[in-house]
Amino acid sequence: MSLSQSQRQTIALFRDTTNCSEASAQKYLKATRYNLEAAIDAYLRKHSTAVRVDTKQIDKIFTSYADPSSKDEITIDGTIRYLTDLEMDLEETGVLALAMQLEAPTQGTFTRSGFMKGWSELGIGSLEGMKAHAGTLTAALADNHGEFFRKTYLHTFTFALTPPSRTLPLDSALVFWDLLLTNRFDRLDAWKEFLTLKGRGISRDVWNLLLEFSVQVKDLSDYNEMEAWPVVIDDFVAWCRENKR
Repeated sequence: MSLSQSQRQTIALFRDTTNCSEASAQKYLKATRYNLEAAIDAYLRKHSTAVRVDTKQIDKIFTSYADPSSKDEITIDGTIRYLTDLEMDLEETGVLALAMQLEAPTQGTFTRSGFMKGWSELGIGSLEGMKAHAGTLTAALADNHGEFFRKTYLHTFTFALTPPSRTLPLDSALVFWDLLLTNRFDRLDAWKEFLTLKGRGISRDVWNLLLEFSVQVKDLSDYNEMEAWPVVIDDFVAWCRENKR
């Protein structure tokens, strides 16, 4: 059976990350129905004894970007240098995926523990390897039904917060929704207009369940108010119906 362009691209991304043969890539991807993250996880679990990661080198890389006054953190200046060295655009969605994988606690910050854990689990111990992996992340987010996208989306709420606040300012939420849900959520423009009229901050519950809403409810006639949706989503559906949006 011939491969689609999407499948060929996924195979290439898998091989860039694992350095395996095309035959092995196809084997793992077929087993996971071309779910890139699941296939990579399966590959690394099986080959974990063969993957040798120089954790001292990872630690050395972290230290080269760390804040001199806070040696267990890479702060904003170091983060910009690091992402630049990875050849990442600061506004690409792949940055959000990297933040999830390295457990970045907030914008512009990486911790030594998250950095070490993330790269060790990925089996990557060199700056060149990190750069190659970073180049796959935006494409890996293409499947908005995939677990990799879901994990990135959910982590972004924490990443975008300014501690100790538990709600995300609306202007920040709109920026991140533009990054994550453009061309994924048909009613994104209507949702943004509705919230701008309401002028309210965004809770974690609303953030998380909007993703489920965007996937599950394609036609508002199928929306069931008796299900456990946040009140703001109930109000949004009513507003859309009233305004024929």
